[in-house]
Amino acid sequence: MFTAGYFDIGYIEWQVRTKSSGGVISDWSNTAQFDIDNYPNTPIFTTDSSYPIANPVVSWEVSNQTAYEFILFSENGEELWSVTRNTQEQTLEIEYDLSNDTYYELHVSVRNESGAWSGYGITTIYIDYTEPPNVRIDIIPDSANASVFIQVVPFGSTGTEPDIIYNEVFRRESDSRWIMILEGMPAEFDYRDYALASNKVYEYRVRCHADNGTYTDTFHAPDPLKLTGIWLHDPDDPQRSMIHFKTFQPGRTRERTYLGEMMFFEGRSGG
Repeated sequence: MFTAGYFDIGYIEWQVRTKSSGGVISDWSNTAQFDIDNYPNTPIFTTDSSYPIANPVVSWEVSNQTAYEFILFSENGEELWSVTRNTQEQTLEIEYDLSNDTYYELHVSVRNESGAWSGYGITTIYIDYTEPPNVRIDIIPDSANASVFIQVVPFGSTGTEPDIIYNEVFRRESDSRWIMILEGMPAEFDYRDYALASNKVYEYRVRCHADNGTYTDTFHAPDPLKLTGIWLHDPDDPQRSMIHFKTFQPGRTRERTYLGEMMFFEGRSGG
């Protein structure tokens, strides 16, 4: 006999064999199966079918929940964001910024006190909101200072658009991953970006967050920045710590002091 609760929850296959008083052991019996069925019910979403904001709060109902796993998918089936939390709460604010005029599929599974996970409850929501006005991004490459000057100016509102409360700025090289370089910026601002490499193509994106819980993105790709020599910056104070080491060219002095027209790394020189 087996003690109740000895087996883990799930599908169990078992066989038996016997042993005589003389020590002879029989063959194994045929296989039998049974299911330890203590799975929680599949959660049911109680959310609206559409939302007018980019980060809605969604909810579901189920009994005996001790944890949940939530997965956000695009309408094409791409996984965009997921989270697992040990909690009995059955509401969640989606922390991924949802795009306007777009469908998303939500999946949620819950775990009960026995440690078993339910199947996924699934629903689809539609995002439909009024976006803030776009911004104009002026980007001026400044090779002399090894930087790019960025100026962001919002276009005039039509009167029906929400107000911009803050901006985020992202940068990427060619088709690589976006990296946030600024956050919490005002509606109109300028900034000098020093963290650049020579002869590379960078793309910038400004995400404007509005007072109605929505956002809009504006993209801009300037011409490649071409730098000469080697530039060093202190990340905490790049403008005042800028040092430019140029390579030797004909007609330039080889003087290593501040009177020289060039700067060199100290060390061995040719000749």
